[in-house]
Amino acid sequence: MSTHLTKKDYLKIFILIIFAIIALEILADWEHFKQGLFGFY
Repeated sequence: MSTHLTKKDYLKIFILIIFAIIALEILADWEHFKQGLFGFY
């Protein structure tokens, strides 16, 4: 069994990392958005 990663494996990992970063950005923006939204009341 070969243990080295193929280009497809690297691509999958890369995409997962990108998605994780985007998800974190969205969550951070959502928290900020909620604070702004509820800050008016």
